[in-house]
Amino acid sequence: MKEWMKVLMAYLVVYFSVYCALTIIEKIYMKRYRKAFEGAYRKAYNEKFNGSSAMDLDEACKILGIKKSDLKKMSKADLKRAYWKKAQEVHPDKQTGNEEVFKNVGNAWQWMKDNQYAAA
Repeated sequence: MKEWMKVLMAYLVVYFSVYCALTIIEKIYMKRYRKAFEGAYRKAYNEKFNGSSAMDLDEACKILGIKKSDLKKMSKADLKRAYWKKAQEVHPDKQTGNEEVFKNVGNAWQWMKDNQYAAA
């Protein structure tokens, strides 16, 4: 084998091993920090377009009509049921509906879902 071929092979081995290592590190990094990044992105999006600041747990529970103590026992289906019930009560198409409260219910549901407050 010629000398330049040996050098090329060594270069390719190093390049491939570094590429694989960086790919693995990137996958680990993205898995670890993706949820935090998505949460921060959604918060910035909501502040820009909805004009709402970050919601806290007490406010979200109050809007959805859920007791904070019952939240740990609730499944995702129970939380969704509470959201649907509240959304139907305040839907703007109903006679007693209110569009602003309906938007707040949707924001509270989205916040709860993003922060995964329902039990698995």
